[in-house]
Amino acid sequence: MPEPLALSVDFGSSNTVALLRDAKGQARTLLFDGSPLLPSAVFAAPDGTLLVGRDAAHLSRDDPARFEPHPKRRIDDGTVLLGDRAVAVADLIAAVLRRVADEARRVAGVLPPAVLTHPVAWGPARRGVLAEAARRAGLPVAGMVAEPIAAACYFTAVLGSRLAAGQGLAVFDFGGGTLDVAVVRRAGGQLVVAATGGLDTVGGIDIDAAIIGHLAGSIQRQAPDLWARLTTPRSPTDLRDRALVWQDARAAKEILSRASQAGVHVPGLPTATHLTRGEFEELATPLVRSAVAETAGTIGRSGTPAGALAGIFLVGGSSRIPLVGQALHRALGVAPTVLEQPETAVAEGALHSPAAPALSPRVAQAMDRLDPGITVPQPEPAPEVPARRRRWLPLVAAAAFLLAAGTTAVLLQPWEKFGASAGPSDSPSADPTRAAGGARSASASPSPSDPCPSNEQVQRSVSGSTNGGGGTTDGANFAVHGNIVCAGGFAGVHLFGQSGGQANDPAVAVLQYQNGKWIQLVLGTSICEPGPDGGQPDWTNGQQVPDKVMKSVGCDPKYYN
Repeated sequence: MPEPLALSVDFGSSNTVALLRDAKGQARTLLFDGSPLLPSAVFAAPDGTLLVGRDAAHLSRDDPARFEPHPKRRIDDGTVLLGDRAVAVADLIAAVLRRVADEARRVAGVLPPAVLTHPVAWGPARRGVLAEAARRAGLPVAGMVAEPIAAACYFTAVLGSRLAAGQGLAVFDFGGGTLDVAVVRRAGGQLVVAATGGLDTVGGIDIDAAIIGHLAGSIQRQAPDLWARLTTPRSPTDLRDRALVWQDARAAKEILSRASQAGVHVPGLPTATHLTRGEFEELATPLVRSAVAETAGTIGRSGTPAGALAGIFLVGGSSRIPLVGQALHRALGVAPTVLEQPETAVAEGALHSPAAPALSPRVAQAMDRLDPGITVPQPEPAPEVPARRRRWLPLVAAAAFLLAAGTTAVLLQPWEKFGASAGPSDSPSADPTRAAGGARSASASPSPSDPCPSNEQVQRSVSGSTNGGGGTTDGANFAVHGNIVCAGGFAGVHLFGQSGGQANDPAVAVLQYQNGKWIQLVLGTSICEPGPDGGQPDWTNGQQVPDKVMKSVGCDPKYYN
């Protein structure tokens, strides 16, 4: 009996990957210009045509103002100005998805229903933009699944690894543009995200920049005029030369994952500038150290005990750099799992999630034998695009949260990831026991003199139906994002509710430590409105909430009397 055809699409910040499940239930990666990676870049031609992938990158050399290299990062912008034309973000994404649809139709003869992956933090509004882009591309959507859930499906269904009750799987997604970290575990027979983290300033492109920065001194000494042209291009030739240098830096990074040295060719210089593996690792170490620290902090926030990690699963193209796996192994004491093609794991895992069209009982039973007892939740159907983006959400809808104003500031304070008053000595790299899951914010119980709730205590205290209530959740419906910021018996927290691995609308919460337990003071998406006298908001009940906590949830203390 033939299996139903299915398509999965992992639309990434830098590259898009798609897999096709054939009539035998086997997955094959779609190729774009001979590569499994389709650059997510878009170029708006003067005649209105949107070109994608390598075509877009090539055309951008002559007219960079018409080029958008990372449409996914513009998901909240509505429109993007390319040249003299404002292009809807949904149309940019649709152009990439249309290229995928055309290739799938060419290979399969028909266009099968698709499963789309997305960051776990994307709520209905962002998923709605993705769904609308798929509609405009003519791509039928069977469902959506969060990227770390898809990666966990690959880990269990394809690799045949176990994720037992009480264990956590750390998904380390090191892509071209960003680092995303999540801990996935089993709760009530389902896979849920226990905690998330990430860094927008750590990705493959940042390592490329470090390589170019390293070469700058040599180029400046040999040809100062050439370096000036590359840093401040004034002509199409300058732009092309700069693009070639960046391409060579990226190629050198990939070569040094396999070889001991590589050359970067700079147009205008007679010979290539060589870089050794040792020099490369020295350049990459600060970025990798930040990635390891963020991973350790996320594991700590998830409440996963030391020794309870089922694995660290490396996905995304930048994760194949040997230094990454070595650093994670040293810091966390767990040997990471990395694939030969880590870029394809999320897309293939999506084909094994319930979002994909169901396989026959015969194949499904064969998959169940790989990891009996593990099921994943049915994802929500692809959401409709809202008529307009809502900026103020009612309190009940706010019960499921991710990022509100101020989250970026929290994520980028390097030592606050591991505690409200942490210093460099508190980082996971400085304390291996903390790196294995013992971060302060995930401690078993708060100290009365300096309380700070654990991830589980936050989950037990937060309620979407009441303020000042708490104790109404089962701990599996919420995931804490970023660090819990504590001071003076108060805690500010960013979290999101989830349904079937999907994030709902964002909110923030402030908790207070009273009589040995944490009590919710407020939960919402807009909690900073001053009280009637211009002082701190009414939910503070006349108490002075520390500035550090107020800032962590996006409330600027200077606006209050």
